[in-house]
Amino acid sequence: MNKYNFFTKTIIILVVNFILEGFFQFVKNSSPLPVLTKIVTNILLIQDVLNICVYILLVSCFIFEYCYRKLIKDTIKNSLKSLAATIRIKNYCRFLTSSKSLNHNIPQSSQDKIYSIANRVRSTIQIEYFNQQAIFTISLNVPMQVEEIWKSNFQKIKEKLHQLDTDYTFSDITLIEPLTATYGATGTKITNKEDVAHC
Repeated sequence: MNKYNFFTKTIIILVVNFILEGFFQFVKNSSPLPVLTKIVTNILLIQDVLNICVYILLVSCFIFEYCYRKLIKDTIKNSLKSLAATIRIKNYCRFLTSSKSLNHNIPQSSQDKIYSIANRVRSTIQIEYFNQQAIFTISLNVPMQVEEIWKSNFQKIKEKLHQLDTDYTFSDITLIEPLTATYGATGTKITNKEDVAHC
């Protein structure tokens, strides 16, 4: 799991836990049964412990990220930018329907399964912004049909990466780690947009 997946899932856990805590507080205050009140009270105590643990994890991650950025002479602002960009590109890469380009001899149920696996690959996507460059990575350790679907969309993804921040121009998405089937692209910060426009 990349760090941005961890961060977003941790936030979701906090939100869900907050909603459940409100529900259990309502049950505790309105329940006429002492036994039920005691059970709910114990649940609330467990939730409090869970919340404390999650908060400690979030703060620890923030401190680690802040120190890492300081060490490489970068800013925490780029971490927030990376998180937002990662979420946006994952949403962009969602496959909603089966493509007509797939083999028509494959049953519809099989095609749906292929696209279900393809959508799971989105969890491996990560964009990391730095002051002078950006790095996009995705792991395609998947069956051949799923890999072909993603590769056929690499050019569109590259264009979307540039749209997310026009200050960066990205290279083609290529294989960078054969053992893990990790593909990536490097974005270079444009220092003079006028020179790029003339090229």
